[in-house]
Amino acid sequence: MNTFKALVQREWLQHRFGWAMVSIAPLVVAMLIVTLGQNDFKGELEAEMGTAMPTVVTMICLAIATAVTTAVLGATSLILTAGLARRDHGDRSNEFWLSMPVGHGASLGVPLLVHLIAVPVVAIGIGLFSGIVASLVLVSRAYGVGEWLALPWGVIAPAAAATALRAAAGIPLAILWLSPLILLLMLATAYFRSWGLVVLPVGLALADFGVQRIAGFTPITEFLDRLFHNAGGAMFSPNPAHPDVENPADLMVALGNAPAWALSDFLRALQATISPTLLIALVISAASFALLVHWRSRSV
Repeated sequence: MNTFKALVQREWLQHRFGWAMVSIAPLVVAMLIVTLGQNDFKGELEAEMGTAMPTVVTMICLAIATAVTTAVLGATSLILTAGLARRDHGDRSNEFWLSMPVGHGASLGVPLLVHLIAVPVVAIGIGLFSGIVASLVLVSRAYGVGEWLALPWGVIAPAAAATALRAAAGIPLAILWLSPLILLLMLATAYFRSWGLVVLPVGLALADFGVQRIAGFTPITEFLDRLFHNAGGAMFSPNPAHPDVENPADLMVALGNAPAWALSDFLRALQATISPTLLIALVISAASFALLVHWRSRSV
């Protein structure tokens, strides 16, 4: 536990400033747009929603802020992850970590957990907070602060919380599906430095082309397509069974059904993991991680 805590603290101390800047950037941009832009919601949507328009604006703010913040921090984490294997070798700090009672597996595994799972999950919470702030400003400017305070928070809060928990629970599943690509990319950058970012996609493309010429099909392309499809499904269902929202009553029904949908959609994502595709992905991931540990142990 002390080793795990020390490795997590290392990630925090090394990246906290960057994480903070990236976390607040979407909120700052949103505030500039909201405060300086024209906040006019008059149109067909407002005619349909009527008095429920402040609720619609709030839900849109929550959804966009959460999605953007999670996407930005998640993309940042993926970029950092690609260079994790080599980061200790540029300044010889690998010698320091090798002198500590920390195994090579933990030295690689804990940062992966932090960057690929912990950071995106925290980003969801930051995104929700940013969405609440944005909705406060936007709704207050358009309808008055009283309208924001009078929103049906008893319905909005459970719906937003259930959706956020659904996304957070889907992140580990999505990472499982994408783990072969992530670990192969780390392995490529470990052996080829920054050229690994070119070597891996070019190598996969050439291998796929060779198989196509010999056997007439593209296994790598089809396998990657399955990985990305299932990773997306791990976050949210491609075709969620939501009713069409055409009036305030439909909106309240959709928000009220959100917790039940979140649970059923997560169970669907779990069922999708019972697949030979994921088994192959995990075998590739395990082999890649083992090669990374071997490379680290021999690269002092």
